[in-house]
Amino acid sequence: MPDNARMCDYVEGLAAPGPPRRPTAWHPRADLLTARSQPLPPMTWPRSLRLLPHTLVVLAAVALAATGADTTARLLAVAHAATVVVALCRPVPAWWLSTGLTVGIVLGHPPTPDNELWVWAVQACVLFLLALRVPTPSAALATGLSGLVMLSRRRWAHGRSRCSASYCSHSR
Repeated sequence: MPDNARMCDYVEGLAAPGPPRRPTAWHPRADLLTARSQPLPPMTWPRSLRLLPHTLVVLAAVALAATGADTTARLLAVAHAATVVVALCRPVPAWWLSTGLTVGIVLGHPPTPDNELWVWAVQACVLFLLALRVPTPSAALATGLSGLVMLSRRRWAHGRSRCSASYCSHSR
C-alpha cells in the first residue's frame, strides 16, 4: 500500500490543468441508458458459498420460466425469465428488456389469471437486481416507470375480455 504522500502526488498528477471544473448535474437517465457490465459480486464469506446468490437467482429464473399455462405463455415465460439471468451481469439492459417484454406480452398474449404471476415476479426480480447496483434516484425512476407499465397493463387487461367463449364467465 503506498503511503499518503505518494498517493497525493499520484492523484494530483491526474488532475486536469486549469481552473477546477464545476461538478456536473446528476441525471438519472445517464444511469438508465448505459449498457456497461455491472456484475453481481460474489459473497466474500464463507468461501464455499460465494456463488450462492448467483445460484439462487438462476434457480428462481428457472422456476419462473416453468409457470406458463399454455405453450405460448411458457415460451414467453422462458424468454422473460432469461432477463433475470441477464440482470446478474447487465442490470440496466435487462431492465429495459424486461420492461419491453412486459409490454409485448400484454399486447401479444395477455396473461390470464392462471399465469399472470410470472410477469410481475420477473419484473420485480430484475428491478431488485437493478436497484442493488445503480444510485437510489435512478432506482426510484426505474421503479416508477415499471409501476406505470404494470398498472397500465392491469388497466388494459381489465378493459379487454379475457376469453371469447360463450360459456366463459369473464365475457359476460
